[in-house]
Amino acid sequence: MPLPRMTTRRWMIAVTVVGIAMGAIILYQKSLRCQRLAKQYRSLEAIFNAEAVAAHAALLQGEAKLRESEAMRDCIAPQPARASKLSALIAASRRADAARKVRAEALVERDRASVEATRQRENTAQQSLTLFSSLSRKYERAARYPWLPVPPDPPPPK
Repeated sequence: MPLPRMTTRRWMIAVTVVGIAMGAIILYQKSLRCQRLAKQYRSLEAIFNAEAVAAHAALLQGEAKLRESEAMRDCIAPQPARASKLSALIAASRRADAARKVRAEALVERDRASVEATRQRENTAQQSLTLFSSLSRKYERAARYPWLPVPPDPPPPK
């Protein structure tokens, strides 16, 4: 039995069928790639969500410790001057109070720096969380509609 004759019409149909099949394969591959990226960004989103929650808890704890340190510093007040035979003892007590005040001030500064570093860590985690959340949504949408163009990714937060 001889093969059918390949007319121009049949060639056009064959090329169309092959083109549609290739296009479907390309869209399927793009959808798989976008699904994989969306999954990666969802996992990064979960990591930074946990980091943001931990940083917020540490920030609240640090702020409470800072308030406590400031209250302790403010409680250290010099004793009023009294004229008595114990002036040497009072002078020694004032020096001790001054030393305690310096130590308390250093503790407050240390706690203030710790709170500021924790606040910066929380801001960075929140920015990263926002970025990866938007990227995961973008790639989930691109996986659902692979024929639509995908805009470029924004730069990562500094």
